[in-house]
Amino acid sequence: MTFAGVALVVAGVLNVLQGLVALNQEALYAGADLIFGDRTAIGTTWLVIGAVEILTGALVLRGRVFGQFLGVMVAGLNGFWHFLFIGADPARSIAIMVVDGLIIYALTVHGDSFDS
Repeated sequence: MTFAGVALVVAGVLNVLQGLVALNQEALYAGADLIFGDRTAIGTTWLVIGAVEILTGALVLRGRVFGQFLGVMVAGLNGFWHFLFIGADPARSIAIMVVDGLIIYALTVHGDSFDS
């Protein structure tokens, strides 16, 4: 449970930072093979996912069942979003998808640790 909460908070902070970079650095994604061509949409989506991940990580660390459910959903959404972004940065996207899988595993297998 602690691993999943901390991993969600760290992933959220990294996604917020990546969203800010996407919104402010035009040259970074100029030649990238993106499914979505609008970097404003990409940056905004990363900011939203990151903020929700940080809040979800706090709920998981407090042992809330809603945090467990939301954590599985947000980790799945983050993994899917990075799958769509795999053409621009494959190594980072694959690493994040693996961590999201570990978060989902930790939240589902160790679900009895949460309060009802």
